[in-house]
Amino acid sequence: MWYKLKNITKKENESEFVNFLKEQYGSDTEVNIYELNKTTRIIYTNHGIHKHISISNHKREVREIEIHFVAEKIMKLKDEYIQRWKSDKGIIHLHYTQKVEDLALH
Repeated sequence: MWYKLKNITKKENESEFVNFLKEQYGSDTEVNIYELNKTTRIIYTNHGIHKHISISNHKREVREIEIHFVAEKIMKLKDEYIQRWKSDKGIIHLHYTQKVEDLALH
């Protein structure tokens, strides 16, 4: 399947939500919102050593291949390094904390 990932962070109707998230997490937090094939929504936050993605689709369940795709394309990570859980509302959450030994290498 072909996936089209589009960064929609700067769209007018998204700016309020981005500002809200920055207020919650701190102004130095990177916040991006993406669409995957127009129906899957991805919210990405990066706090330096902590990266988090929330993936949702209001029309169907999020597919496993979509989860792997966004982990590799947005987080630049393979799935085995990422904590994953599903909320009661069907939102998939991916979380990665950089290890202290990895920080020493940079």
